[in-house]
Amino acid sequence: MSRPRLRRFLRVRLLLLFLLAYSGAQTAQADDLQPQLHYRPSEGWLGDAHPVFWGGQWHVYYLQIPQEPLRHDLDNLHSAEIVSTDLLHWSPQPITHTDSQRTWWAIANLRVGGILYSFYNGTAGFDLATSSDGKVWSPYRHNPVVPYPHTIPEIRDPVIFWEEATGQYWLVVAGKHRQGVASDRAGRYLKSTSTDLLHWSPLKSLYDPGNIGIPECPDLFKLGNLYYLLGSWGIDRVGQGRYRVADRLEGPWRTPVRNTLDGTELMAPNTGQAGKRRLFFGWIPTYKGKQDFAPYEWGGHLAFPRELYRDAGGDLYLRLPREFLTLRTGTFRPHPAECEIVRGDWKRRRAGLELAEGSASGEFWLPGTRDRYEVEATLLPSRKCVEVGLVFRTGTAGFGGYEVALDLRKQRLFLRRHGDPNRSLAETAIHVPLNTPLKLRVFVDGDIVEAFLADRFSLAGRAQVASGQNRTGFYVIGGRCAVNRPTIYRLQSGASFQCPQPLPNIERGAEARRHPSLRQQTSIPGISNRGAK
Repeated sequence: MSRPRLRRFLRVRLLLLFLLAYSGAQTAQADDLQPQLHYRPSEGWLGDAHPVFWGGQWHVYYLQIPQEPLRHDLDNLHSAEIVSTDLLHWSPQPITHTDSQRTWWAIANLRVGGILYSFYNGTAGFDLATSSDGKVWSPYRHNPVVPYPHTIPEIRDPVIFWEEATGQYWLVVAGKHRQGVASDRAGRYLKSTSTDLLHWSPLKSLYDPGNIGIPECPDLFKLGNLYYLLGSWGIDRVGQGRYRVADRLEGPWRTPVRNTLDGTELMAPNTGQAGKRRLFFGWIPTYKGKQDFAPYEWGGHLAFPRELYRDAGGDLYLRLPREFLTLRTGTFRPHPAECEIVRGDWKRRRAGLELAEGSASGEFWLPGTRDRYEVEATLLPSRKCVEVGLVFRTGTAGFGGYEVALDLRKQRLFLRRHGDPNRSLAETAIHVPLNTPLKLRVFVDGDIVEAFLADRFSLAGRAQVASGQNRTGFYVIGGRCAVNRPTIYRLQSGASFQCPQPLPNIERGAEARRHPSLRQQTSIPGISNRGAK
């Protein structure tokens, strides 16, 4: 082979090798952004999760959204179910409705006397279906049980609540106040009551402040001696969760100073009770073209469930359930001397690093690179500190990565591009004191990011740009702040979605005590209870 031909051959070979390597790197980066620990159905997307705990398992009924292109018109939407004993591994369960025209029905769900009841939007009102095994559901022959009022132009999304003090069931729904009202002021809650789940009072207004949109997926529950209304309303999106509180079930309902739960990108939250714990479920949407700041799409992945609790004053908070500690499979706590200082006057202490008081800003990186992990640190900001946070997926020229930012002046928690404070990918209101240790935990699972602050606040979102370096660290703006015990945990490689064996049924034997009006009722007229316990 002549030298010119050899040179051309080598140039072509090098070009092919470069293209193969580039393609492989792009594919690897794309694979790195696929969440492994967050559930989504294999044949579509998940939306509107409605949890119920029974038989020692969490049963989450949700709306399954099909793959593209049907997804964009929400065609073939249907009910689906997943179960779990540990909140980590979810197993799909086949469920059907004997009415083939009813594609979704598992919305307001309750288990009483071994029978599952579900209320949902029908053609003429709210219908009822029941099941003895949670798999095959049958409609009540006298549907609808709650007719639609002709005076309400839009009404949907029921939730069922048992009030022990009065021996009544409450069906609470979202409604539109009237035609011609701006969408952000047209929403209200309505309620109907029953003693037997079959005969219901006419719908009446429960909460109508005149300044909310139609609440998505309303929820009603009691914690301690207080009642809570939960929902999500807005002009252009399904999220975020908001709540109202009252001393009596009938109200009046008051608005707490910080009345939001989680952030702007956790959609249509609902809650469920297991023993003394109430858990908070929602979904994280995808975005058009998998681009940051693009319009959100209906449907996505199930967020990590949060544990919902209240303080002495009645305010609600969220924390990560203890089950998620078992995700950890390895621990890396670097010595302060191993951390790479990018900028600022950092002092290396025994517990971590501390930015000096006179520094305007500072940043340091932990050793090594990683793409799927949990990071934890205790932050101790001074009273002058303006902002502190985690920076991740950084270190690549031309792309600064992302940050989970704790803005102490605005009292907000942000997910955003690192160094771009004017646009956020997700945010939520917080209330934390200065000069007090604050534990921050952040999970990076593909493009899904979930942050938990001080066991009180949480935030979910997506970071959809891959990075070649994947460096992780911390930054501070505006004064002294210590970052103590920064630790990275290696996580399970992926959720198997195969559920372990059920736990003992903590509800068995307690149902009749909680629902005395149904102690002897094991069937509904017109609906078989074959196989019921």
